[in-house]
Formats: sequence, structure tokens, C-alpha cells
Amino acid sequence: MSIRTCALTLTLALAIGLPAPAAAELTPVQRTCQKRVGAQGAAYLRKALKALRQCHDRISSGALAAGTDCTLEASTAMRIQNAAARFTTRVTGGCPDADVASLVFGGPCYGSTTANDLVACELDAHQDEALALTATVYQTPPVLAGAARTCQKTVARAC
Repeated sequence: MSIRTCALTLTLALAIGLPAPAAAELTPVQRTCQKRVGAQGAAYLRKALKALRQCHDRISSGALAAGTDCTLEASTAMRIQNAAARFTTRVTGGCPDADVASLVFGGPCYGSTTANDLVACELDAHQDEALALTATVYQTPPVLAGAARTCQKTVARAC
């Protein structure tokens, strides 16, 4: 996968998870909530991708066993959980249920009416996106030697 294709894939994945504008003019509170969901979703996705990438890099270097599930590996899971907690706190703290219900969110989060529903949906969607993106880069045999491992890490960082 070229870096350009990877960047396009990431851009499309983010666009799917970002809120769609409502038909009418948004109030300042709605606009703030919408921006917060988008910004925090992007931050969560970046952190989850980084944690997963680093786990896979350790598998490629032989530091972790070839069959390691990065979503269950202790340090990776903790980093993703911390990112999810930060996302949850920031979105529920800045988006009252009434504002969430008045906004139209796209993709799988269409129809979310409470901050908690929206958070759960966004986290699921972004986790799926992070797993799909890392799977495109890390499908080669687990342990790689020098140049191949460097290439894999370079492509993964570009995503």
C-alpha cells in the first residue's frame, strides 16, 4: 500500500467518523459539541493507531510472540483504554444530551441521542478503523529482518 493510499484511507476513515452538519444553522453550543466530538475522535484514533503500531512493531522485531493479539497485550490495551477514557470524559463533559440529540452524526453513529450512546458508537467505530488500518500494514510474516522491518515501520507511521 502506498503512503498516498494509506493517507487517503485515513482521511476517509476520519471523515466517516466526523459529525455531519445539521440542516439548520448550529447554535454556538452545538457547534462546540460538534467540534469537540470531531477533535477528540481524531485524537483517540491517533493514539489507538500509535499503540497498535508499536505493538505490531514489537512483534515484527521478535520482542513479542508472533501470535500476540495487540488488542489484549497489556501495555497496548492500557494505552487504548486511557485514550478511550480521555475521549469519554471530554465528549460527555462538553456535549449535553440535548445537544447530541439535536445534531446529526454520520456513519454508524447516525441517530445517537445521548452523549453516552455517541461515545460508545464513536469508540467502536474508531477502534474498528484503527484495527483495519494496522491490518493493512502488518499482514506480512510476524518477524522481519532489518530493511523489511524498517520499511514496515515507515509505512505504518505514514498512516
